[in-house]
Amino acid sequence: METTVNTRIALLCTVLLCLCSSVLFSGTTGKIAGKVRDASTGQPLPGANIVLTNTTLGASSDGDGYYVILNIPPGEYVIVVSSVGYATVRIKVKVVVDLTTTQDIALSEQAIVTDAVVITAERTMIQVDRTNTAASIESDQIKAYPVQDIGELVQLQAGVVRDADGGFHIRGGRNYEITYMIDGVPVSDQFLRKGGSIVELDKGNIDFLQVISGTFNAEYGQSQSGIINIVSGSPKQHYAASATMYTGSYYTTGKTFLALNSFRPSNERNIEGSLSGPVPGVPSLGLYAFARFNKDNGFLFGQRLTVPQDAFPVAAYREWFQREFSNTSAAINNAIPIPDSLLTGDRAFVPMNGREKISFNAKLSYQLSQDIRTTYSIFTEDEKGSEYDDRYRYNPDGLPNVRHESFTHILNLNHVLADNLFYVVNVSYLKRISDRYLHENVIDSRYETVSPEVGRFAIGGTVLGKLFFRTEKLLTKADLTWQMNAHNMIKFGVEAAQHRLRYHEIMPEIVEQKLPPPPVGLSFAEYLAISRQRQNTLVLPTLTSSGETGYNDQFYDHQPIEMALYAQDKVELDELIINFGARFEYFDPDHVVLEKPEVSPAAGSVSLLSASPARRSKPTFQLSPRLGVAFPISDQGVIHVSYGHFRKLPPFEYMYQNSQFKVAGSNDSRYTVGNAELKPQTTSTYELGLQQQVSEDFGVDATLFYSDFRNLLGLEIVRQLGNVSSYLKRVNRDYGNNWGFTLAVKKRPSGLVSATLDYTMMVGNGNESDPNNIAIARGATSGGFIRESEKQVIPLDWDQRHSFNGTLTLSEPADWTVSCIGRFATGQPYTPQPILLDVNTKFKNTERKPLQWSVDINASKSLQLFGIATVLFVRVFNVFDVVNETSVHPETGQAGNDYRFPSVVEYEQTQLVGLFTLRDIDLHQDWYAPPRRIQLGVTFNY
Repeated sequence: METTVNTRIALLCTVLLCLCSSVLFSGTTGKIAGKVRDASTGQPLPGANIVLTNTTLGASSDGDGYYVILNIPPGEYVIVVSSVGYATVRIKVKVVVDLTTTQDIALSEQAIVTDAVVITAERTMIQVDRTNTAASIESDQIKAYPVQDIGELVQLQAGVVRDADGGFHIRGGRNYEITYMIDGVPVSDQFLRKGGSIVELDKGNIDFLQVISGTFNAEYGQSQSGIINIVSGSPKQHYAASATMYTGSYYTTGKTFLALNSFRPSNERNIEGSLSGPVPGVPSLGLYAFARFNKDNGFLFGQRLTVPQDAFPVAAYREWFQREFSNTSAAINNAIPIPDSLLTGDRAFVPMNGREKISFNAKLSYQLSQDIRTTYSIFTEDEKGSEYDDRYRYNPDGLPNVRHESFTHILNLNHVLADNLFYVVNVSYLKRISDRYLHENVIDSRYETVSPEVGRFAIGGTVLGKLFFRTEKLLTKADLTWQMNAHNMIKFGVEAAQHRLRYHEIMPEIVEQKLPPPPVGLSFAEYLAISRQRQNTLVLPTLTSSGETGYNDQFYDHQPIEMALYAQDKVELDELIINFGARFEYFDPDHVVLEKPEVSPAAGSVSLLSASPARRSKPTFQLSPRLGVAFPISDQGVIHVSYGHFRKLPPFEYMYQNSQFKVAGSNDSRYTVGNAELKPQTTSTYELGLQQQVSEDFGVDATLFYSDFRNLLGLEIVRQLGNVSSYLKRVNRDYGNNWGFTLAVKKRPSGLVSATLDYTMMVGNGNESDPNNIAIARGATSGGFIRESEKQVIPLDWDQRHSFNGTLTLSEPADWTVSCIGRFATGQPYTPQPILLDVNTKFKNTERKPLQWSVDINASKSLQLFGIATVLFVRVFNVFDVVNETSVHPETGQAGNDYRFPSVVEYEQTQLVGLFTLRDIDLHQDWYAPPRRIQLGVTFNY
């Protein structure tokens, strides 16, 4: 195996060395282009010098007066234009990632040298060369908005939906179909089923955020529905520092959540700071650093009614009561009251979805020469907390702890070969370590082997088991950008990645003590003492006769390889812009597949590998064409059409699931095996859009789109020989589609006001929303054969038909700012459960949850405090404390109210033995969006 891995790495390096002729720092820079003319004659001026101030970037106009400056980070700049015999002109311009800022320049003749003429370029509200749908937010806007993280910024954009579990869906795609980019490097979590980014940048650490929806250029890979493109903070040419501190708390007057009816500022504490500027003594070396500590108790609290160690005495008491008072109604109805003496919790409120996070980012940028720049960045995170489980609401200490660590290193080399040619090489290393357990030793004596319940709540007990996984990725990207002439900009790129995935999940086995029960007639104290000698114990998963561990011990170590090539040409004519390209991708999963998957494990084994030969899995290849065309219809309007095929590998968590092919050898749908030969999931997207400037400050962006999803991840039943048993296997079989319309209206800052309004209408359908779901029917008798039910095209779980997002900012620069965000969305679907017992639901997702809305506000005041620029701020999220339901009971369509027949109400209340009410049982705190949240803080800027 070691030789194989080394061979694969050698192949990876060889391909890179052969193909390394490299791009634009993918999605992190833009360009300025235009023509220089004589103001009086209109004739082109060759040889004019165009320089970006405070940078090493510039160009000279050619014989036709044309110039182009490539490789410009996003932001606002001043270009200085000079030519012998003409007055120097200084023009303020703005550069956007991946787009061309067209700036034509007219120079006037002069006889006497005077001061340079300063011109503020007239900024259009449209981007003529944009051939897809993209929205961007700059650092000043990000700081002004009342948002907590990148997710809330993404959710503001048209076409983005957030599901009940907090996952993001762009234009109907599944949540893991989005690619996250930081500084031109993909940082998506390719392992976990929920997707997301390995690097969770704090909002104070973002210079630029771009959301690309639907279609995108060939330089972007491993994405089906959208790109989240982020440019992190960079070194400044002057010294700058800032520090922000705030405290906060959730606060609600409602009765949905525990422990939130008073404002406790200590529930959230945050301190963060940044430093930027040249390194003393090394003028060509710039430094940027950002650090943050955040401790947040969250909004989901439990109450320590019991502790884990109460489980065994409570279980023993119930057993003793049944033996000693078997003829009582309490024993007959299994409604045995629990003495208060056995519930030893202190009744304190305990945070159950809190977290403590430390993050750090540093970036060093060194200008080796006028044409060569190198940058090194490091991002680290250490987060610990817990995952809420409503079953443990009154036994919060029984839940496991969760910890995530991540380390990301990015080394970038940017080399300008000529005014119209440059390349970029990126080498990055990403590592993430995650674990989940209550006690590190899985057979620790503090684990409980019983977990009694009242209603649906655990009375003592612990969650057993331990999960550990570690993912690593070494990536090399090389890209070349060539402005071939005034009309063609060509990009070539190659990338290769070596992954390493290590996973171990272990569940201890419970061993029952084979001792006779205590005699009847004992007191409870005597019964408990004897019962402790009969208490079950935990042991590590035992070995089968063939030397294997059972299904409760899952582990693997795989090292898959990815490679990609792309080519992209952007043709810019006066009346037409064409973006066309193609991307080729290769994936070697480093695993095996069964040649006879229908066999049963050999005697004494639980693994299918014991009975079936295995062969090495085959690599997959894919070619994805991309095309976008823009047609300017006036100087204030442009239409674009685009089409493309977009592919993404399924999450590795699914691909390598149950990597040792362990099954029970029984007819049980719980046993699922992955599939190393899963095909990439595919989306075909069509888009038609219009950008129109309505007035000097107002612009409109409207888009029609359709997406077709194929080869989506699903499950199939594998029936084993003899038709005696079966298991489930991951396959590409699900499908769906999404169509809709988005409308984005933007008012850029003028006077005191800026605003945006986004509307989305979408319809998303498919045969299944969750790749873990399969409609299964059983035979009439218990244990009958499982078979798949008929598939139906139904609304997807995140099919949100209508949504509005709006922002409004009132600001007097350097004095005060008030910014608001409003959201409104219609309900997502759910599957109703008929109340009548003789009625069966035939289709899923036929009803809708309640609509959701909220308003957030950020208000700040700037002042000088002891000579330091200071900003006082207050942020309030969900200002009106709206109760938004994200999940509901299928009988009622409400989160806090389940249906019961009147005849069983009294019986079910009796079952709760006075500890809880039926409302406690019905109410799931985690079925609601967060209530009102208040933060008070201060920022110091130097």
